[in-house]
Amino acid sequence: MARLCRAPEACGAAFGVGGGPLSGAQAVATVHRRGHVGMINISHFAEFDGEGPDAAELLEYICVATAGGDTPVGKGIYTHFLDAKGGVRADLTVLRLGQDHYRVIDGADAGHRDLTWIRRLAQDRGANVNVTDTTTQYG
Repeated sequence: MARLCRAPEACGAAFGVGGGPLSGAQAVATVHRRGHVGMINISHFAEFDGEGPDAAELLEYICVATAGGDTPVGKGIYTHFLDAKGGVRADLTVLRLGQDHYRVIDGADAGHRDLTWIRRLAQDRGANVNVTDTTTQYG
């Protein structure tokens, strides 16, 4: 049975070169490499789904990393949205839930802004994709 540690260092938590804690993704990778399971609470994040025949094409247009193409269903991709000047607009995770179904997990503070931006891009590009806010659907 797993135990809850009040002092993460005592339980083998890894710290980055700069002395600070690892990011959530780095911590999960570290735990995985050690043969254990990790969990990160993302309930405070914004989540929205993109579904439809043009969902992959739209995400390929706005994501730095490949989310469509031969990305297998069930895979999560850490990526960025870039603005028109190439600056980072958001860092987030995109999950491929089906051939034409994706979920974006975005920071809570930027979620509504990015949801609105994606909907506008879809409309401007004439994309056949339904973008739905699913943040409150899972508790």
